[in-house]
Amino acid sequence: RELELRQCYAKVLSTHDMPTLREELKNEMRKEIAYSPTRQGLTAGIVQHLSGPQFEEERYADTDVPLLLCVVNERHPASIRQRALLKEAARNMLRAIRVVTVDGMQYPEVSRDFGVMRFPTLIWIQARTGEELVRRVGPASIRYIREQTIALVRPKELAD
Repeated sequence: RELELRQCYAKVLSTHDMPTLREELKNEMRKEIAYSPTRQGLTAGIVQHLSGPQFEEERYADTDVPLLLCVVNERHPASIRQRALLKEAARNMLRAIRVVTVDGMQYPEVSRDFGVMRFPTLIWIQARTGEELVRRVGPASIRYIREQTIALVRPKELAD
């Protein structure tokens, strides 16, 4: 079940192959520690809802994986619609970016720190430094989220 959740169940030949199953699960857990060393349950391909203090810890985590923050109001219709789109985008991007949501009404310090006035607001954040890279106010499509993430993650190519 854990390997299915992490979308790597195909690496195991059969359920009778317990040593391979155990080894693949260990490998996935090692990758998760590199993905998010804060041990707050962030799993590649899954949107994690964090509190304000948990987000602050994740924001400055010692990892190379950037962070996509979605500041929402859990009762706002646009935020509710954005939830499904964000979930699908996270599933498609796997380890390219850590995806988290924070309720801006419940944790107003996050909204205040980033100057969020409308919900939902998507903010791409640089790994380690916590610096804001790009912002999108209002709902965003899966395609937009994916393209923006690819543009930020792909190394910049310089002309010769």
